[in-house]
Amino acid sequence: LKKSRGLVCAGDRLDPIQGFEFVTAHQAAHRVATMCRVLGVWTCPGFVDTIPFGGRKESTMPKTRPPYTPEFRRRLIELVRKGRSPEEVGRQFEPSAQTIRNWLRQADRDAGRRTDGPTTDEQEELRRLRRENKLLREEREILKRAAAWFARETGSIPSKDSSS
Repeated sequence: LKKSRGLVCAGDRLDPIQGFEFVTAHQAAHRVATMCRVLGVWTCPGFVDTIPFGGRKESTMPKTRPPYTPEFRRRLIELVRKGRSPEEVGRQFEPSAQTIRNWLRQADRDAGRRTDGPTTDEQEELRRLRRENKLLREEREILKRAAAWFARETGSIPSKDSSS
């Protein structure tokens, strides 16, 4: 594994069949830890291994619950709009009063009653565009590194003012 600017390259040479695989440093560390567990060696020699033998690392984080369904959210929003307080609804049902207020605020944005933030559709589009932008940046970085590698291998490094 070779590390370069936050990306780790698995492999020694660019092969048209196998090729380089660029992964994040976190992914590479996870792969190394997994291989060490499989082989029965310590993940950090010289220190006590904190991962239970043959098992998974236990998390200290609380278990997350699945998201509430849109229908459940709509019903709680209706109860608040009919006069019940978010605190009262939160005590009767599981979500906190602040969560219910957030849902109510977002429902008002989606209905056009508020303009102080993006609607749900706009948020989804932003998420999609950010994901696409991140992927394009990663692809561009990989292509830039591959072009530099090919230039070094072939001995022809194009000048910076070249139009190609």
